[in-house]
Amino acid sequence: MKNFPHQFAVPSRFVDALAATQGFLAAGGDLATTWNFGEWLVRAGVKNLMGEGSVDELLEADKQKPVGRQGTQAAARDTRRTLRLLGYLSNALELTPSGIQLLEAQSDEARRILLRDALLALRLGDPPAQSHPYRILLRLLGDHPGMPRANTLLALEAADDSEEEYARISSLAPRPPPEVEEELGLTPASAANSVKILPSLAASLGDLRKVGPLAYPTGYEPASLQLEDEQAADAQLKTTHSSGQLGAPLAPDDIAPNPEFGDQNEVFVDMAAAIALRKKRTIEHQALMRHFASKLAECGYTLYANPYDCLANLGEEWLLVEAKTLNGSPIDSRRQSEKALGQLMAYSFFDIPPDIDSDALNHIALFSQRPPDNVSGFLANNGVRVVWPDGMDWKESNGGGVGNFAP
Repeated sequence: MKNFPHQFAVPSRFVDALAATQGFLAAGGDLATTWNFGEWLVRAGVKNLMGEGSVDELLEADKQKPVGRQGTQAAARDTRRTLRLLGYLSNALELTPSGIQLLEAQSDEARRILLRDALLALRLGDPPAQSHPYRILLRLLGDHPGMPRANTLLALEAADDSEEEYARISSLAPRPPPEVEEELGLTPASAANSVKILPSLAASLGDLRKVGPLAYPTGYEPASLQLEDEQAADAQLKTTHSSGQLGAPLAPDDIAPNPEFGDQNEVFVDMAAAIALRKKRTIEHQALMRHFASKLAECGYTLYANPYDCLANLGEEWLLVEAKTLNGSPIDSRRQSEKALGQLMAYSFFDIPPDIDSDALNHIALFSQRPPDNVSGFLANNGVRVVWPDGMDWKESNGGGVGNFAP
């Protein structure tokens, strides 16, 4: 079972800890001096020491304990590790741009968006045994809605991000929690610690809904911050041109150029976080499409774009590709699959030249990571092939299984 520090279970506490850390550094503090940093956190109200008396008295009493039992030093170590895991502190123990962006966010909504993005990127373990516990948690909720909330600790159990490891923990998700604890060799105390943080944060961020002892997935898409899909019309990623006509063939590197976002000075400050995430997602989309275009070019396909992401041709065969990035949540996977299907159908109807035989046109939904099986099934049921990268290779869903992508 991997360990994620259980100091903070609500978004505001992360911000408080980060603000205190910024203040400590600004005052000339060294985060490597554990007692000094811990004392700063106590005096800032980020860490509360147990007992009666003034802050000075409680600190003095804590200092007299053996080092391993000092709450002040434990708070410093856990806070430092947590902020580093989330990308808010660098290896040099300095605030990163992501940490500064979180502190400068102008609303709770913006802070929640930024924290959620950090949690989705969170990795535990050392290569090659690394996993993304928050993404695994969301996948478990999507695959087992109504699972025992106590079993959300399985997000920390995965040794890595492999499908074999996910299958192992997923098989445990519906079982009674005492059986899961026994299977994993956990004590009640360690099991309780493992469900303190990530599920609570998921509930605060809108990804998990608690119903008694059960946990369900929930969507997180407040109306004021809904992001456009990767077409990003305002970034002018695609040009307008006559329907049903092909432009000049393109090289793989020209299929999806990175956009020029320009100044966004007139955007409301509360939207700043959403705009930053949209930029990041758009760049990821373009890189994904270029990577796949290189694969098609290696196979001998001629490539076209606009208004679709990619139209590829080899002999009598045509591939119409719509790319979507996924953030790991079930609701996002469904939303992106619905968009992909709608766009593929619309491009086929409105924009594919009439001399291309519809029977020779393959629809491909290209995702940045493997989507949930129900998403693959939904698209396959509508005649869409589902493809995603696997290192330098490409995988495709195949009748409920997974195979290598072959154009």
